[in-house]
Amino acid sequence: MLNLFTPTKTKKQIGTQLFVVRLHAEWCDNSKGLNTLYNNLKNRFDGEEVLFITLDFTNNTTKHQSQLLAIAIGVYDSIQDYSETGQLLLMTARGKNVIKTFTKEQNFQEVETFISHRLK
Repeated sequence: MLNLFTPTKTKKQIGTQLFVVRLHAEWCDNSKGLNTLYNNLKNRFDGEEVLFITLDFTNNTTKHQSQLLAIAIGVYDSIQDYSETGQLLLMTARGKNVIKTFTKEQNFQEVETFISHRLK
């Protein structure tokens, strides 16, 4: 049987510190402008204690699923003040507080540096 969860670290060593929540919609130009930044950040922080989450508001089905996901991971209340797609929300994993928002206006280096400093 294939074990999908063969961690390089033990369970006690793994602990999500940050969430990067993408508020996305296919019809949103600002969302499209974030795709490269979001994917580059996912690659850069691969193996780090950063959980990347996409909440998709493209249509009623994806919106409903995203609301369920936000409730399940405990960020639903925290994201209520962020009603526009095309944003990345950097959140603490423990308190579910939004630390900073990013848009397509920020470059990779700026966002990467900010996240790296929060992981220290």
